[in-house]
Amino acid sequence: MNWHNIDPTLPQLSHVFDSSAAMHRFAQQPSTRCRRQSIEYIPGTRCTATYLLSQEDAAWQTIGVVEIEPAGVEHRLFTEDPLLASLPTAMDANRLSAHFAVDHAALGQIDAVIPVRYKPGSRCTLRYHTRTQGAQSFCFGKLLAKDSAEIAQAVDDLYRASQSTPELPGVAQPLAYWPELNMLVQAAVAGAELHDLAFDPQQKLADRISWMRAAGRAAAALHSAAIDVTGQPQTLAGDLVALDEYKPALRQIDPHLADRFEAAIALTAKTAHPQRELASVLSHGALRTDQFMVEGDHLVLIDLDSLCWSSPARDLGNFLAYLTWKALRQPHHAAFIQLGQQAFLEGYQTFRALPDAQWISHYHVASILKVLGRRYTGLTYREWPLTEQLLDFAVGLIRQ
Repeated sequence: MNWHNIDPTLPQLSHVFDSSAAMHRFAQQPSTRCRRQSIEYIPGTRCTATYLLSQEDAAWQTIGVVEIEPAGVEHRLFTEDPLLASLPTAMDANRLSAHFAVDHAALGQIDAVIPVRYKPGSRCTLRYHTRTQGAQSFCFGKLLAKDSAEIAQAVDDLYRASQSTPELPGVAQPLAYWPELNMLVQAAVAGAELHDLAFDPQQKLADRISWMRAAGRAAAALHSAAIDVTGQPQTLAGDLVALDEYKPALRQIDPHLADRFEAAIALTAKTAHPQRELASVLSHGALRTDQFMVEGDHLVLIDLDSLCWSSPARDLGNFLAYLTWKALRQPHHAAFIQLGQQAFLEGYQTFRALPDAQWISHYHVASILKVLGRRYTGLTYREWPLTEQLLDFAVGLIRQ
C-alpha cells in the first residue's frame, strides 16, 4: 500500500502500521509486545493510532498513542490525554487507594491497574485487580470525558430494575461512582461473550440459535424498561447526518465509492422521509453480539455508556448490520448468521411486537453505512475490497 499517494499531506502515514517502530517509541523493557488497537484517520489533518503495549508475564501493560500530522509524528502515553485528565489518578494504585478505601468492603486492596480499551478524548476502560481478605478478584472502571454522572445513574437504575425483573438482561453490578474522576466502577461478569459462543462450531447449533433468540428477547425487555436517560432521542435523520464524518476519508481513498456512499445516504433519507419516526424507547445504542455476556443461563448487557432514547428499530438494525458484515467477511458463518438474525427477531417478538419492518431496514442500512465508513477512517485496508459488496447489499435493502 502506497500511503504517500493516498494522502500526500501526511507523508508519514505508513508509520501507524509499523508496530516495531511504535514499540521502540514506548518500550520500557526489551520484552515489550506491541499490538495496534485502533486508528482514526482525518484526511489532510491527522491520523491517530493506539497500541497496547505489554510484557509476556502481563506484569506491565499500557497504551501508547501515535499522532501523524503534516508537521510530523508525535507520540504519547494514553495517560497524557487532556480530555481525560483524571487518568493518571485512575491508573495510580497508591493515589486511588483513598477512593477505594471508601468502598473497601466491596472493592478491597488494589494489586494492579491494567488499561483495557481507550478511545482518545472520549473514554477509557481499566481493569482493577483487587484483594479482599486474601481472595483475589477484579472489577472494571470506565472513565468518560462527558456525561459520566448521567450514565452512571442510568446504569445503576437499570441494574436495580434487572434485579427485580427477570426478563431484563443482567447488568454488571455498579460498585462505585467517583465524580471527581468521572469514573464508574462495576463488578466483573463471570462468563463468556455471546459472540464467542454463538460463532463457536464446537457448540451445539440448537444452543447457539437459542442464545441468539434470547438476545432478541433481552433487547425487547430493555426497550420496555421504564428507565430515565438524559439527552435528546437519537433519530435516523441524525444518524444519516453523522455519516458525514466518514465522507472525507472515503473521498480521499476511493472517490467512486464515495459518490455511491453519498447517493445511498440520500436515497435512505428520501425513502424514510414520508414516514414518521417511531416512539422512542430505552436503547443500548450500539447493540451487537459482543455487547452481551453469557453468565450461567442468563445474558448480561455490557458497555452501557451508549444508553439513549431512540426508535426500537435502531438497536435491531445495528445488531443485524454487524451480523451482515460478518457474513460478508467470513462466508463460512453466513448460513448460521441467516438463522441467527431470524432467531434474534423471533426472540424479540416473544416479549414485544417488532417495529415496522421498513424502519428496521432503514436503521439496518444506516448501520451498514457506518460500518463501511469506519473501514476507511480506520484504514482497515485489507477489508476495502469487500466494501463495494457491502454497499450493494445496503442499496438492495433500500430499494426493497
